[in-house]
Amino acid sequence: MPIPSLSHRCARPSHANYRPKKEKKKLTEAPLDDRVDALETRRGQLLTQRAQLERKLAELRRKMADEPEGRDAGAGSGDGGK
Repeated sequence: MPIPSLSHRCARPSHANYRPKKEKKKLTEAPLDDRVDALETRRGQLLTQRAQLERKLAELRRKMADEPEGRDAGAGSGDGGK
């Protein structure tokens, strides 16, 4: 299967962390205190996101542990239950 070219992608990604090049350049040219503040703000956002993901992961692991081991046994085996 051929690898799709990157030309089909949108010029602006839809993910939440997207920053236009001008905004990035402005931040890198900002005074050191402003850069530190921006990085601390981003760190807080990432820590919040991490906590949310860890809660979801713990919940999923709990659900998986509660499921019976053989719940899917025989499913899709192709023998038609014979």
